[in-house]
Amino acid sequence: MPITRTEPILYEKVILGSESEARRFMICLRRRESPHSFARTAVKRLCMFGDMMPTIALEILEHCTGITALAIWIQSAFAGSARMQEYVDSLSLLTELSLNMSSMFFSTAPSFATLDVAHRITHLEILDGWVLWTSTVGIEEMTRLTHLALDLHLWYSCVEHIQRILHRCSALKVVLLQTYSSRSEVNTWLESRSIHDIRIVWTDNSTWINWDILGLDEESCNLWDYGGEIVAWQRQNDGTYREHIQDEEY
Repeated sequence: MPITRTEPILYEKVILGSESEARRFMICLRRRESPHSFARTAVKRLCMFGDMMPTIALEILEHCTGITALAIWIQSAFAGSARMQEYVDSLSLLTELSLNMSSMFFSTAPSFATLDVAHRITHLEILDGWVLWTSTVGIEEMTRLTHLALDLHLWYSCVEHIQRILHRCSALKVVLLQTYSSRSEVNTWLESRSIHDIRIVWTDNSTWINWDILGLDEESCNLWDYGGEIVAWQRQNDGTYREHIQDEEY
């Protein structure tokens, strides 16, 4: 099947929300003379979520080796977690990663520290709410990290883990703490634990809105950019925390 001029543009961002969508995507790739070559050069951003077997997700990653951004929110990935680490680790151009930990790790003590990709990632989002409860999962070893999004639970999140990340990740510019607590509750929580860091922005959104998985937005939204604007505002106002990012701002 010959490649039209518009196809590389259409395939630049691929969003797959089910097993059937993933399989249809692979059928489209296999119809081409050079499936691996086309996927490697055309697909730059890849999002896989929902009820999807890890085998099909791994097959897609095997083809889409030129991606710079990956969101992997797969519910049943335990069986392929070791291979998923291997495949993600081999993505030499990957700089932006959003995931639930079970997509890549099948361990009681998961850590990014052992992965090569950890030293290439600049933007990281972890959807799991428990990450700051028991460990930092090796985030403080990610030397190139500039943007980070984590879930904050006022009752269970460990302040020492947050402080270690803020202290060790010197390249960090924006830290999005995702929480449904009120502004005053979050502010009190931070102040009572002596956390005064201009890079922190709290939000009740996830960066999944960057992908517009429902196709509802006429213009693309990027929570990282909004977070950066708020950090810049805070710098100009003597470190005063601004209102957190809310749904109505979009």
